Amino acid sequence: MNELIFRETPVLTAKEVNFNGAILMAVQDERTKQIYVGIRWICDGLGLSRGQMNNETVKIQTDLVLSQGARNLVLPTKGGNQEVLTLKLEFLPLWLAKISITPNMKKENPELVAKLVDYQLNAKDVLANAFIKNEYLVNVQSTEDILSNPDTVIRLATAWKEEREKSSQLLLENNQLQLEKTMQDQVIGELKSKTDYMDLILQSDDTMPIKVIAKDYGMTSQEMNKILNELKIQYKQGDMWFLYKEHQSFGYTQSQSYTFPSKSIRGAYKTKLSMEWTQKGRLFLYKKLKENDYIPMIEQETTDLEITNLFNLY
Repeated sequence: MNELIFRETPVLTAKEVNFNGAILMAVQDERTKQIYVGIRWICDGLGLSRGQMNNETVKIQTDLVLSQGARNLVLPTKGGNQEVLTLKLEFLPLWLAKISITPNMKKENPELVAKLVDYQLNAKDVLANAFIKNEYLVNVQSTEDILSNPDTVIRLATAWKEEREKSSQLLLENNQLQLEKTMQDQVIGELKSKTDYMDLILQSDDTMPIKVIAKDYGMTSQEMNKILNELKIQYKQGDMWFLYKEHQSFGYTQSQSYTFPSKSIRGAYKTKLSMEWTQKGRLFLYKKLKENDYIPMIEQETTDLEITNLFNLY
């Protein structure tokens, strides 16, 4: 006996969203309220070549995790309605974090690196707000068109009610946005450091975590972080440390963003920044700490000249 299976065609609301000077396309399934983002528009916004876009498409379709959020949907394009690859919005930061930043890219196209970081930190929230608050929209229905359709009025009234019920959740999300903005400022500040250090940005092998530096002074990382905070070198927001703005553009640190599953929101991902110190940053800390009578353990047995030679080895 042959069994026919009828699949319900999704009712989609498509929106063009202005982000970072580019137009992104996203759609929401009216039945499930799931938001999908068009891969083609993200790649164009980043400035990826056609070959790079094809590579990213294959990556999404074959990746063990990303493929679970991929879906082909019919969206409006310049050539008319076409079936294109989309990705569930909550998978967007994970995909962007997997886009490789090569040494060549960092050296020859730092603008693309900065743009990718911006997308990693902010694109998801901007696209979500386009459906929650109608922010950043390029094409929006007029009030007259909305009020002439009773179904639309009911849908908008229901959405308004749901939004009020979610106000507490939105407040938490706004706090997360502020933290991510601080993270973005940290990375962009570091990208403005001298060209000599551009090839070290974000993922240099020569960086060192604070716990290693603290060990040189016979301290724990918590003790060292507290001292650097008291000296107005860095400050803490949430559970992450950031340089004060006046120190961000000298190449003292390098940061790398990474995503991880949220414990509080099922199926969602959060972004975090890991900050490490360059050798230039270590020399800066050495001078600052010494000015304030914090002496590394090795200096107790070594002359100042030997300390200078030690740093020159790196």
